[in-house]
Amino acid sequence: MMEIRISTLFHSLRLKEIELTSDFPIKKQEEREEAREDRARLKEEARVAAEIAAERERLDKERTHIVNALKAIQTSCTNDPSLEEKLASIDDAIARNDYRAANIRAGYVYIISNPGSFGIDVVKIGLTRRLEPMTRVDELGDASAPFRFDVHCFFFGTSFQPLETRRSTGSGFFRLTGEIHTPKCA
Repeated sequence: MMEIRISTLFHSLRLKEIELTSDFPIKKQEEREEAREDRARLKEEARVAAEIAAERERLDKERTHIVNALKAIQTSCTNDPSLEEKLASIDDAIARNDYRAANIRAGYVYIISNPGSFGIDVVKIGLTRRLEPMTRVDELGDASAPFRFDVHCFFFGTSFQPLETRRSTGSGFFRLTGEIHTPKCA
């Protein structure tokens, strides 16, 4: 009688080959998703950089006008406290704008809901680096939502991606269509 056996080494190697062969398409899909996310991130960073530069240009122009007006008023030996107040607020806005330009990771985490899009008990947690976070919420609403989004809150952070990740990985959270959601509104 003839006896045929498969060695344990061959068997384990064959199982490893099957495992690797089945993992390959999954890994390729993950790489494609990462590349898509990287492209989206770079596009958003370019948009934010342009927005920050445009805001800085607008603030510099406004500051120049106010400084010139203050010089003209001071040459006539008078003083306008409202212009000095406005100059201080513009200097503060310039400082905030420069901070955002220097700290590219700074941004907002937002929590929004839209019963017409997601259902009653679902919220969307997202992030944006925009100077005005409501523009991102409005942009989301213009794209596909039948109703305007309800904004539950905004968080500002110097490194907002870990903040958003920490917020969205709590108990009871899950993903729908690649976006992070929670099943119940609090």
